[in-house]
Amino acid sequence: MQHPTHQTNLTPLTRETIEAPLTRGVWGVGLEGTESPPNKGTDRSPPDKGGLGGLLRLESLPAQSSPKPPKTQAAFTLIELMIALAILAILTAVAIPAYQGFTTESRRSEGMAALLDTMARQERHYNNNFPPTYTADLTALGYATSPATTEKGHYEITAAACNTDIALCVQLTATPQGNQATDGPLTLN
Repeated sequence: MQHPTHQTNLTPLTRETIEAPLTRGVWGVGLEGTESPPNKGTDRSPPDKGGLGGLLRLESLPAQSSPKPPKTQAAFTLIELMIALAILAILTAVAIPAYQGFTTESRRSEGMAALLDTMARQERHYNNNFPPTYTADLTALGYATSPATTEKGHYEITAAACNTDIALCVQLTATPQGNQATDGPLTLN
């Protein structure tokens, strides 16, 4: 907070200024250089000493600071807002399909891992049974259901014979489910 400074304003006294009631602290200075304080109380008439000619009145006025420029408010114009929205729409139009592509690819890795795990179980089943054979029933491989569903539910795993006999060859298929349905099926044989 700035403290106001005072400056002295010298005003020549005339008959009008002497007869006017004095409203501030005033000291009249006469030609002889004598000072006389204003009268105390409500009647503030000019001092008796000194004549009218050349009499000066000293007033104590607050210093005036330089005028401040008007405050401007920071705001957006309608055109600036529309440009920002257009840029946001373009970025969104590019970002959302890219994001969906990345999520599809990451979910695809879940399907591939499930196919490799199922094929490893099929190989164990083939080696542990006599006569060696693969199976289309995934519950025989330790899954809860047949067809089996991946851990996050994005793929459904099925097993079928490659040619005509499942004893010789098995083909595993991971069919996409839910949000992953736009992705094609994955196969392993």
